[in-house]
Amino acid sequence: MPDLIQIIKQAAVEAVEKNNPMRMMYGTVVSESPVSVKIDQKFTVTSAFLILTHNVSDYKTKIMIDGAEKEIEVKNGLKNGDRVMIMQEQGGQMFIVLDKVG
Repeated sequence: MPDLIQIIKQAAVEAVEKNNPMRMMYGTVVSESPVSVKIDQKFTVTSAFLILTHNVSDYKTKIMIDGAEKEIEVKNGLKNGDRVMIMQEQGGQMFIVLDKVG
């Protein structure tokens, strides 16, 4: 039977995890196609586990210019060497690439 101290410690850990569902980190793009991001010396996240926002993706959008609607392409795609801000699901394997950082 688990002792009371262990039960309290486990409850505290679970409470912290519930209040911090995401973890922020930084990485460096090491491959453009498919995208891979190196988090530290031993850990690289591949495209299967990355979610890219518009801030780090090429995409098309429509804008109005002098009353006329035009489609433009925004070139925000990641390049080798880009430093990025990443959010990781707590206890999960998915990583959201939020933006490039200086």
